[in-house]
Amino acid sequence: IKINDLKYLEEVDLLNYIDKYRGKSIFLVPLKKIVQDINAINWVENIKVTSNYKNTLYFFVDEEEPIGVFVNNNQNILFSKNFVILEIIKNDIRFSNLIRFYGKNSINHSKILFSKLDKNFLANIKSASLIGGRRWNLKLRNLIILKLPEDNIEKAIKNYKKIYANLSNKELKDIYSIDLRINSQAIIKYNQ
Repeated sequence: IKINDLKYLEEVDLLNYIDKYRGKSIFLVPLKKIVQDINAINWVENIKVTSNYKNTLYFFVDEEEPIGVFVNNNQNILFSKNFVILEIIKNDIRFSNLIRFYGKNSINHSKILFSKLDKNFLANIKSASLIGGRRWNLKLRNLIILKLPEDNIEKAIKNYKKIYANLSNKELKDIYSIDLRINSQAIIKYNQ
């Protein structure tokens, strides 16, 4: 049995489905059932199995890619780019760089947010709070809170980038929030 390199799953998790067939003829192994069982694992996006028709099975597993953590009542729910709930996590350092999502239905609305922001900007977001089921407040890694409008998120982010480019690091540290909800306007609130 050969399994491609895995990033999130442990090889033993897959071998549990296969081990009982070791030593049996390769033609008697119920590949369809094994694939079906492994496909039921939340972390598995896709699986392909091939054989050399002698003595080896090759498993090619595509894993779900985690992109965010939904925080709900002291539970941290890890979800993937396909919006599959992967697992409930504790303080797992492997996922500390992912955006924390707050607010009812924020997982569902996060798809829209991800589609409107480029990957470079997404890397700067520490958390995202869905406000009233309509708009987002983003807490950036530099601790500035961006209050985004319901519509024209891309334009609001461009305005933030212009502001950011024109301020020094010292000035940025003094900013608590930037309200970008009104078109072509920014209201800056400073730390007390």
